[in-house]
Amino acid sequence: MKINFYPLLALLFVVYSVPALAQDDSWLDLGSTRLEKKFTQHISIKGEDLEKMPFSNLSEAINVWLYGIYSNTGTLTYIVDGNIITDVNAWSIYDIKEIVFVQSALVQTAGNTGQQNFVLVTTRRYGPGKPHASSQQANPFSFRAAGQTALVNTDYYHLYSPQAGSSATNLYHQYYLSGSYTQGKVQAGISASWLRDVFPSETNDSTHWSKPYQFNRYRFTGYLDAPIGRRSQLSINVAAVPVRAPAEATTTSATISGTGNLKETQFIVTPSLQFSTNLGKGFQNIFSASYQSFNSHYTESDQGQQVPSPGAGPTPYQSLVTENGDATAIAIRDNLSLTRHAGNWTIMPALNIQYVYEKASISEKSFFAIGNPGSLGGGIAGSSSTYDQAAKGHLFSSTPSIDFSYKNILSFGAGGFAYLPMSGATEMTAKIFPFGHVSVDLLKLGNSANKNSLQLFGSVARNYNYSYTAGQLDDVVGYTTLNAAITLPVTSYIIGTGNMVLTPTTVPNQYASLFGAHTIWSAGATLRLAGDKLLVNYNFEKRDFTSPQEVAYVIPGTSTYYTDYPGMQSFTHHIGVSTKIKLGSSFQWQPGITLTNIRLKGNTVYYFSPETPPGDFNPYTSWTGGWVNRISSKRFFAGLDILYHLGTYGQSSGNLSYYYLYSKTNSVDLQNIYLGYTVQVCKTHAVDIYINSRNLAQNSASDLTDRRRFYGAGFKTSL
Repeated sequence: MKINFYPLLALLFVVYSVPALAQDDSWLDLGSTRLEKKFTQHISIKGEDLEKMPFSNLSEAINVWLYGIYSNTGTLTYIVDGNIITDVNAWSIYDIKEIVFVQSALVQTAGNTGQQNFVLVTTRRYGPGKPHASSQQANPFSFRAAGQTALVNTDYYHLYSPQAGSSATNLYHQYYLSGSYTQGKVQAGISASWLRDVFPSETNDSTHWSKPYQFNRYRFTGYLDAPIGRRSQLSINVAAVPVRAPAEATTTSATISGTGNLKETQFIVTPSLQFSTNLGKGFQNIFSASYQSFNSHYTESDQGQQVPSPGAGPTPYQSLVTENGDATAIAIRDNLSLTRHAGNWTIMPALNIQYVYEKASISEKSFFAIGNPGSLGGGIAGSSSTYDQAAKGHLFSSTPSIDFSYKNILSFGAGGFAYLPMSGATEMTAKIFPFGHVSVDLLKLGNSANKNSLQLFGSVARNYNYSYTAGQLDDVVGYTTLNAAITLPVTSYIIGTGNMVLTPTTVPNQYASLFGAHTIWSAGATLRLAGDKLLVNYNFEKRDFTSPQEVAYVIPGTSTYYTDYPGMQSFTHHIGVSTKIKLGSSFQWQPGITLTNIRLKGNTVYYFSPETPPGDFNPYTSWTGGWVNRISSKRFFAGLDILYHLGTYGQSSGNLSYYYLYSKTNSVDLQNIYLGYTVQVCKTHAVDIYINSRNLAQNSASDLTDRRRFYGAGFKTSL
């Protein structure tokens, strides 16, 4: 049966007038469900606490506040203002108001696969500008400007060896300008920013980089919030981001002389809207729609001459690699809820309906030729290859739920995620997966007005291992290990000879776990004392997921390699402690420390006999996290963040080809430090100026970052 959704969309636009609770701080929108914020365990970060750090990927700035190295580009997925988006890095940090890391099993209903966690981002809305000294009337227009620049170098420690050469010093830039208009309940704003990040080139006698690897990211965003009638409001967001990434190097040595060029362009555009309508008698409807388009074009070319052996003449060579990718995603959601009060109880049944359409394609071509002068163009002794792939599909889901709450003391709820597979998906069938959550505040049981709070949380959710994305912007992360933070200590075995030969009797179904249903259990507690002057957060999570592994099946004389997806389990313990310290009327210090441990178990496919039981993949205890500090005193302000990973084991080759040795390593990095002063320009305007540094110091064994060091300065002001 073919369903035409376009008339349905038109009907929704007519029936449901307007916007979103994107700026409603009392609710957390998980895409397929909504949770009341005060009854949900979470970690909140203010955007302004991250503005003075040079970075190009948001995960590089927030990992120290969350789960340390376990919070990275591969494990964080985002919703911006209630809409699933392509890449959060389409927004400048100056456009972000708040970042919320959700600690609930219900993130499973939003399509988080593997070890992915959920982050909600609220963009900033600016109010009217300050009145001029000669006028007491509020100025409907306001403007902001900010910028920072930094010198960047690296030691290449983890690229080659501890004795590797030094790098050149290149420049990082970020500049931002925005304007907004506020008149009554109408708010509108636009912003433009330029971000240039760079991976410094190595300085040696044989290679000269005329252009180090870099990218130039131009971000243009806009928003509009406006009431429609007396009961509705419209919220529109849009971000458009073109990217240019060039690099060029010339190599001259005894065996080769040539020039290499790299060029890449990317473009993301992601408009979205939300309509929220009070239908009366406790009924409310929220309609959301977003469109995301992403395309990328990559070209890498090399040409020159090489000397194949001593005494031989030079031989010309040429290579060319091109890659083109496109992705489109359309997401449409409608949430209808009813709120009823019965004394101190609140009951809220809700129904969320979601439709997602995705389309993606990729095309790769490569060419290599080597031969005598004059034969290069003909491709003598050359080779070429092509690769093309395209896919598209639809996702339909429905999430009915009901929640109960009693004052600010107790909350519990349950529901089901009804999943209809994408078209053409034969591995998954239509199912309804249950979920539930509960929260109770022990210190408010006897007195709901108690300023202290001890909340206990529990949640469980089950769902398919599915996700959707529409492409992401490249980052200059160089040779960092951050993207592989959640992997097995051993990713593959090198099979030896003799008796150490893997001889399985059967080849397992490698996709059984990949497309199977998975469960998340979460429990925790949050203690708040004296108005958040002390906050202690503990969370435990048990999660089922899959992890791709390369498997070698060896029969004497032959070998076969393929990727398997065995079922895995992770056990996460997270502790966070923060406080607010005030001395006198002006000095304030807000320190916080986090500790996270993740232990992995699973049905490994690496075994030397079929009877080997499931194993513990990291039989050691390591902790990762950070220590954050924000300090202010009159017009002075400062910040210091330290990222660490203690007790981890690094892999090194042993004296047998099938065996690995592990050495214990402690990694510590001074991730971010800044010091600034607020200069009062006139009675109504001021400028923040500061100096900053990123990765200023780290121990030689540290592999927490790409080891780039930043030394810079910046400013921020509003008019």
